[in-house]
Formats: sequence, C-alpha cells, structure tokens
Amino acid sequence: LLLISNLSISYLVASVFLFGAFSLSSEAGLEIHNMKLVMILFACAFLMTLSREIMKDIEDLEGDSRAYSKTLPIRVGAKNAKIFAIFFGVVAIFISLIPLVYHYPSINQTVYAIIIGSADLVFITALTMYAPLSQKVMILGMILSLFGFFLGNLKTKI
Repeated sequence: LLLISNLSISYLVASVFLFGAFSLSSEAGLEIHNMKLVMILFACAFLMTLSREIMKDIEDLEGDSRAYSKTLPIRVGAKNAKIFAIFFGVVAIFISLIPLVYHYPSINQTVYAIIIGSADLVFITALTMYAPLSQKVMILGMILSLFGFFLGNLKTKI
C-alpha cells in the first residue's frame, strides 16, 4: 500500500528509542527536557528511515512495477519520489540541530556538534546520490548519528 509499509517500518525503527527510554525511566517518568531529547531522536530516526525507505523503493521500481505494487515511485515517478525523500531527510537534519540551538544541559555540545554535523554531511551527500547508492550511504549516516546521540550524552538521566 502506498507509503503504509514505509511509514510502518519508519515507526518501528524509531520506536526503539521511545520504548527504550520508557523502559529505563523511573516511576516519576522522564524529566521534561529529557523527554524532548528522546522525541528529537525519535523524529530524526523516523524521518531519515522514511527517506531511506523511499530511496529503496526507487531502487526497486522495476521489480515493484512488475509485481503491481503501489509504491510512491510508481505513483508519482522516481524523480518526484526522490523529492519526497530529500524533503524528509532535510527535515530530519534540521531537527538534529535542535539540541545545539537550545543548549540542553545534559548534552556535550562539542561532541554532539562534531559527530552529528558529520552525520548530517553524510546524509546531505547521500540525498544527492543515485538511489541504490544513496540508501546504502544513509546507513553510514545513521550509524554516525547513533554515536552522536550517545557520545554527546543524549540520553535520559535515570
């Protein structure tokens, strides 16, 4: 179904961070600023995974059309689908910068800025590539992002 599988996969990937944070929280729950950080991580993971899933659909366009699938690239064309993928990726990149703008006290700003900045550059580069290569390069960006969030001490204090 059009975008349903992409949205489902994106949610499932991103929900790992939500459920992980909730499972480690105390009875009082997460502090408000830490919950905001978890939501930032969730949003970035969701949007970048959605972008990658669309890129994968572009890569699989020929096989999906033979199977009569109703993917975004089949419905709107590969070029327009890539515009959607770029949009979701760019929004994720901007969201990843929120902790730098609002100076959350639990984040090591320097470490976070260096690693997330590097990941964002990888994502920007990936979004300009040919779809089969793009979605593979995005994995590198996702790995860097995880290191940025965790080494930048972007985690809940329990």
